[in-house]
Amino acid sequence: LLNIKTIAKRRNNTQIFKVPAQIYFEENAIMSLTTMDKIEKVMIVCDPGMVEFGYTKTVENVLRQITEQPQIKIFSEVEPNPSTNIVYKGLEMMVDFQPDTIIALGGGSAMD
Repeated sequence: LLNIKTIAKRRNNTQIFKVPAQIYFEENAIMSLTTMDKIEKVMIVCDPGMVEFGYTKTVENVLRQITEQPQIKIFSEVEPNPSTNIVYKGLEMMVDFQPDTIIALGGGSAMD
């Protein structure tokens, strides 16, 4: 008797995960914008509370200090552990707008 097993070779599907060249993650990190060049199209990603409490206005004011006419879009539908529907909605806005700078305002879900 011969006991022969055929073992399939696993194929690794290479996936690429790209992250931004720089992430500023600290209190008052928004002031880092003043050192950046050529900020023209900015997308702010946040939860509704950031708009409600005026944090997005603060960011917009800083942007207007460093750029004459920045184009700004705000995606404020981020929620804790966002559903794929929310992610795709934000992605669609980002693809349409084509920002050169993305500001994730708040915590982890906005950054994700």
